[in-house]
Order: sequence, then C-alpha cells, then structure tokens
Amino acid sequence: MVYFLKREDINIGEGTIIILINKIMTFIALFILAIFGFFIFFTKILALKLIFLFLGIFLILIFVIISNFGRNIIKKILRRHAVNFKGFYKTFTYYFKEQKLTLFWNFLLTLLMWIISGLMFAIYFCFLTSNKVCISLILVLTITATVTIISLIPITLSGLGLREISAVFLFGKVGVSSEIVVSA
Repeated sequence: MVYFLKREDINIGEGTIIILINKIMTFIALFILAIFGFFIFFTKILALKLIFLFLGIFLILIFVIISNFGRNIIKKILRRHAVNFKGFYKTFTYYFKEQKLTLFWNFLLTLLMWIISGLMFAIYFCFLTSNKVCISLILVLTITATVTIISLIPITLSGLGLREISAVFLFGKVGVSSEIVVSA
C-alpha cells in the first residue's frame, strides 16, 4: 500500500503511518469483539491475562510512536533509512488531532467489515453442515475476532498454525466439526 500511496505523492513516512493507523483501528475493533470471546471460551483468569497482554502490547506500541524515546530507538534501528520516514509522527498527530471524524469512520467501516465477514462465515457454516449446526452471528464474530487476536501472539511466523488450531478449538466448542472449520 505504501507503494500506491507514494504514487499519489505521499512519502514513505506518511504512507506508513496511514497504514499503521488503519491497523490500529482494526486492532481496536477486533479487540473489542475478542474480549467477549475471551470470556465465553476461556476461564476468567486466562481471559483477563489475555486482555492485559494485548493492552500492554498496544500501549507499548503507542508509547513507541508518541514518545521521543521510542522514536529515537526506531531511528537508531533504521539508521540511514530513517530519513525515508520523515513525516511519520507529524502525520500521526495530525490524524488524531485534526481528523477525528475520519478515524471514527475508519473504525465504523472496519467494524462493519468484520460483521459482514462474520455473517458470511455463519451462513457458510450453516450451508456446509446442511443446517445441522447453525451458529449465531454474534458467536461467529467473537470467535473470528478472538482467533485473529490470538494469531497476533508472536509464537509462530504470522500466526501460522496458531490461527487454525485456535479456530478448530473455539468453533468445536459450539459444535462445528474440525473438518468444516479447516475447510472454511
């Protein structure tokens, strides 16, 4: 996406933060949905641990973005490439100070996207099981969000395998067979 933004005369730093802000909005939407899934499918203690783990990771990310200390660490890591990310922090603060309505719409559209995706999965599961197992949209949304959030845990490369295992486990708790989950 940075490539396409650069074609519109948006530099790498500004393009990167626009994409990162979109990822932050996606994370917030998924996290809100996943909180319900944590409490439905896990013990209260594990649910609270997961909530605090993801909140901690999120707060560290925000700290790195907004603090001089965090940005200086990133500049040291990037070394000579840091100049390519000029405008990163300025664009970030601009959106959160001046474009709150844009961020709100981004959040709502992201939430709508996940609701439509959950609805498609719910209909798909009903179809595949020949109406033997029809689960509600709310359950599909919470499971999908929970699986996506769990796959962010840096245990495997890009959540590979973790996503599938957690989906089979969670959908299995509501009566969907592992074969159907894996095929979906």
